[in-house]
Amino acid sequence: MKPRVIKCVVWDLDGTLWNGVLAEGDSLRLREEAANLVRALDERGVLQSVASRNDAVALETLERFGLRDYFLHPHFGATAKSASIARIAERLGVSTDSVAFVDDEPYEREEVAAVHPNVVCVDAATVATLLERGDITIPVGTGINRRMLHLAEQERQAAEDAAGGPSEDFLEGLGMRLAVRRAGSGDLGRIQELMLRTNQLNTTGRFFPLEELERLCAAEDHVAVVMDLKDRFGDSGTVGFALVALTPGFWTMRMLMVSCRVQDRGVGAAVLGALRRGAHRAGARFRADYVRTKANRRMYVGLKLAGFSEVGGTEPELLLEADPTLLAPMPSWIEVRDETGALLP
Repeated sequence: MKPRVIKCVVWDLDGTLWNGVLAEGDSLRLREEAANLVRALDERGVLQSVASRNDAVALETLERFGLRDYFLHPHFGATAKSASIARIAERLGVSTDSVAFVDDEPYEREEVAAVHPNVVCVDAATVATLLERGDITIPVGTGINRRMLHLAEQERQAAEDAAGGPSEDFLEGLGMRLAVRRAGSGDLGRIQELMLRTNQLNTTGRFFPLEELERLCAAEDHVAVVMDLKDRFGDSGTVGFALVALTPGFWTMRMLMVSCRVQDRGVGAAVLGALRRGAHRAGARFRADYVRTKANRRMYVGLKLAGFSEVGGTEPELLLEADPTLLAPMPSWIEVRDETGALLP
């Protein structure tokens, strides 16, 4: 079973990030253990925000403490903290079960827990040990600056909204370039991060320990690929992973994961099309494992629309096979570069 992963931490300010109450004119003192955690979480790729009873002037204090840039979509005012957290999660594109909330007031923690029982509520007095908790996992990080990726994604979303939605014309205008390449040892950390973080666009929800993952990526009877995406807004980095088992007459996709950051852009369809073409070139039929979870129905629908049908397995673990007479068209708006030398003609 995958451990519960924290993707976002929402902070209170008074008595939590600093000692003192801003609105009462106190001489504020930054809590170094909290500030150190903010920096550590950022290095690990955890998004962060603020839910505070202060007004937006608190941003000036965050700026003075050198912490302003760490917080995305901060919420201020008398709104219930549970409502602020819901809005922050929506803006950041994360589910509340991947959110932790840090506050020094028991009342605020209880209010949030009553509305969002799946949010991890943390007493500000214990922040120094947050990374050591056994009931949650905070990935060690892969060097990806998620704050910058999110800001670039905001620009994409604004452009999409201005265009009236993700039409083919809009997607064509993104200039997407997808490189499909063999997974190497330097990709293992990012692949594990995708396994931990990716729930919706994930065919199986499986999680492999590092040693097993390394073995599978190097095995001659498997094809393990990662996908790197760029567009006119910048480099999105490695946005997906696929693992295919090779047996006589069959290629069986054991897992396909695509970051939710690039949903609705056709990345999954592009890599699935490339893999199916690879199997066709090898004279093999193409199959896919699908393990039903609470979050991944969208992947099942996508496979069915791509011409897959159930040929085996028992709920929730199913085996699907693609119609060998039908090769689904590749999305016209993505330029796919096959760096494996074994997939596209």
